[in-house]
Amino acid sequence: MRKLRDVFKWVITLVLLVVNYTHVVAQSNKWLQEYNSAVYTSVAKAAEAIAYPFLLHQQAILPTMGDTLDVKVIQEYQNPNSQYYATAEQYDSLGITHFAYSWPKRIPNILYYAHKQSLVGISDCVGYAVRTLSSVASKSYENNAYLQLMKAVHQHATSPFAYKGYVATAYQFAVAFPTFQHRKVNGWQYVCGGTMQEEIEAYNQTKNRPFGVYDGQKKGGFSKVQQGDVLAFGYSPGSKYNGHIMFVVEPPALLTESTFATQYGGNNTMLNDSILNQYAVYALTVLDCSGKKAHFNDSRKKESGIGRGDILIITNKLTDVPLGFVFGPAKTQGTNNAHVSWLGTKVYAISVGRFVGD
Repeated sequence: MRKLRDVFKWVITLVLLVVNYTHVVAQSNKWLQEYNSAVYTSVAKAAEAIAYPFLLHQQAILPTMGDTLDVKVIQEYQNPNSQYYATAEQYDSLGITHFAYSWPKRIPNILYYAHKQSLVGISDCVGYAVRTLSSVASKSYENNAYLQLMKAVHQHATSPFAYKGYVATAYQFAVAFPTFQHRKVNGWQYVCGGTMQEEIEAYNQTKNRPFGVYDGQKKGGFSKVQQGDVLAFGYSPGSKYNGHIMFVVEPPALLTESTFATQYGGNNTMLNDSILNQYAVYALTVLDCSGKKAHFNDSRKKESGIGRGDILIITNKLTDVPLGFVFGPAKTQGTNNAHVSWLGTKVYAISVGRFVGD
């Protein structure tokens, strides 16, 4: 009988410990309860907030106000598959019913599952981009930044863009921004960019939908890029991928020969002295969803997914029009095989858009 009482006490103690631990974990992760439903007033705030727990997981930043991340983190760069979306049937339990206006059937799966104590970030660059832009609204959610951009592109009708409930491609973002050159449209502005106008027009004409003549033009001023701006690359139809999209973390830094060599590996990026003398080369810190160690100084040391890193942007020295970019360092240490992508046959657009709201 005495042994039975001891066992009973041990079981009760164990149960209490489990209950207490569960309570402590729930309290420590309380800041995550609003992760899914939060709506932000700026793109910069939204991009940082949605990336924040993944950067914590990567130990790339320090926690704010004692935040802890006592949950399972599942993150991976993935093109759309069975895990890429959360379905409308899950909206109520996830606390995201307000997203049904933009995403009536499914939404990119960058969400916190409280009942599983797990944070999921199975996405690609555009999944992270539209999840972020859909969370930005200055007045009402129905006027969120993603829907505003969608409406603007459809109304202008000179380039393709996704419809409500669908994820736009990076190419669609990249060629859309330059069509806003002389106007602010639905809260969006074209900051700067380089385009292959004739090539984009020819490609548009291969689509079933009729478009007006593509009027996206080159525009200088890359040095004026700000935190929260959206940088997009649009690749040519024959490329393996259609492009890439990122959020700017801080204004670009113009590199000199010495800062380029010390900070970004010198010849390891295939930018020789003649290129540095002929063009302006900027370092730009971005948030995006990409591969492991995709960029310079990348936070994704062990896994792919949402993270932070530096890229290099090459512009015309006189006009400051973007002409090319270096996505990241050489993949093999000591070699100079890092890829420099130039505006031309393989890259149709390098552009920057800014959402300033109503």
